[in-house]
Amino acid sequence: MSKNSLKDGLFILAAVLILISSVLVMEQYAWARFSFAAGVILYIAHRAITAYKGNDFRLKRLNRLFAFNAIVFILAVYLMFNDSKSWVAILLIVAVTELYVAFRSASYQKENEQ
Repeated sequence: MSKNSLKDGLFILAAVLILISSVLVMEQYAWARFSFAAGVILYIAHRAITAYKGNDFRLKRLNRLFAFNAIVFILAVYLMFNDSKSWVAILLIVAVTELYVAFRSASYQKENEQ
C-alpha cells in the first residue's frame, strides 16, 4: 500500500465518520459524539501529515486556514459534548472554509503548472 493511498484512506475515514456521526448526533445517539470526535482527530492527523512545507506564500496562507478549521472543529466537538446546538453552525463554517481552500489551492496549483 502506497503512502498516498494511506493518507487518502485516512481522510476518507475521517470524512465518513464526521458525516455519519453528525447525522446520528441529531438523531440523539449518545455514542455518535465519540465517533464524531474520533473523526475530528483523524481529520486533524491527516491535515498534520499533509501540511504544506514549501515557501509559497499563498499556499502557506491556505494551509493556515486548514489549521483554523482544525481549531474550529475542536470547538464544534466541545459544543456537541455540552449539548449546545451551535455545533451545527460551527460545522457549516468549517465546511464552507474547507470548500473555499480546496478550490483555491487547486486553482493556484493549476495556475502555477502552466
